[in-house]
Amino acid sequence: RELKLRGLVKRVLVVAPKGLVTQWVQEMRTHFGEDFRLVLPNEFSAWRNSSGTENFWRRFDQVVCPADSIKPIERRRGWSREKLEIYNQERLGDLIDAGWDLIICDEAHRLGGSTEQVARHRLGKALSDAAPYLLLLSATPHQGKSDAFQRLMSLLDADIFIANTEISKEKVAPFVI
Repeated sequence: RELKLRGLVKRVLVVAPKGLVTQWVQEMRTHFGEDFRLVLPNEFSAWRNSSGTENFWRRFDQVVCPADSIKPIERRRGWSREKLEIYNQERLGDLIDAGWDLIICDEAHRLGGSTEQVARHRLGKALSDAAPYLLLLSATPHQGKSDAFQRLMSLLDADIFIANTEISKEKVAPFVI
């Protein structure tokens, strides 16, 4: 709300686990008077067909979508390389190109991944580059896994949280509330 009042944010994307997306829409309406459009994967084809060549992610200024529905995939049994590229462009490429001002990731610790190559971490990296403001929400950001925590923190500042470097309280403090 503060960023909106300052005129810094108009377009907001909330990325959350599938089980929380409906709650996000309800909570934003109830507590903040904000209307968010829930976009589910089974609607992607319909939205694409109704918008033609236009990026359907640009149709709404405030969107909530499930994280796993937009993460990139590298292969799927029976799919051609072309079909994979179309799938990834529609779900992630177009979403990233939609011009968000703020991206909120709930349960953000899931974006740390077991390696940098894991789809959820690649999703996190793409989202971190897609908007000037990124808010990562997690009650359990570390979970005893320093390497995943380092990858998660690198989404906020890749210059400070460099791979294979030590994480200290001093480095993390300015980024944690």
